[in-house]
Amino acid sequence: MADNACARIVAYDNGRDEFRAVAGAFFENPTARLRVRDTGADRPTRMFDSCGCGRHVIAPRGDWRQRNRIAFAEAIVSFVESAARDRKFDHIMFVAPPAMLGPLRRVLGRVSLACEVAGIGKDLIKVPAAKLQVQLRRAIRSQQGLRPM
Repeated sequence: MADNACARIVAYDNGRDEFRAVAGAFFENPTARLRVRDTGADRPTRMFDSCGCGRHVIAPRGDWRQRNRIAFAEAIVSFVESAARDRKFDHIMFVAPPAMLGPLRRVLGRVSLACEVAGIGKDLIKVPAAKLQVQLRRAIRSQQGLRPM
């Protein structure tokens, strides 16, 4: 489960029929909630019109939030890739808002893609642990949110 600011990996235990947190699998992205002015960036560059006295802002190439999101997705996927190499799971299911599913999908490696991979476009990262079991079961069983990646 992930959003732009944090991610946690849970595993389904068949014997107990429950989801449990994987030790050492909590990721934080402290720059995700920063505003542009807090990143230390300068004001956007301005240039004069070719004729007249008007000035306009030059839009920067690329979105720093998207680049940040992709870098965070790479950190998550590197953990998943190492677990996939060690054959710690058979199936992978990413539960994240659609804005985060795209970067996760883009950075998945060949090892992870060899497993059965699916994605659910929901933000369950802030759901309390007591309600998480019910929410995950409901999200997985509903065929509307389940899409192969």
